[in-house]
Amino acid sequence: MTRTLSQKITFAIALLCYLAAAGFALGAFAYAGAGEDGSIMKASLAATAFFFLTVGVVLHVIGNAKLKGLLQLHN
Repeated sequence: MTRTLSQKITFAIALLCYLAAAGFALGAFAYAGAGEDGSIMKASLAATAFFFLTVGVVLHVIGNAKLKGLLQLHN
């Protein structure tokens, strides 16, 4: 399957989003803050990990879509 340049860039950004999601999830798991501020920080890191994961999924789908028939103009 051939991809356009923009799809290759989108796929690369998706991989970076997956990496960021893993980093934030690891940070949320490893954070050992005490008190109420610690739970707020863990929730914030977990929400950020979820955001990057879902952005990665969307960009991954866009980067792997077959656009050959969609990009050609039909008469």
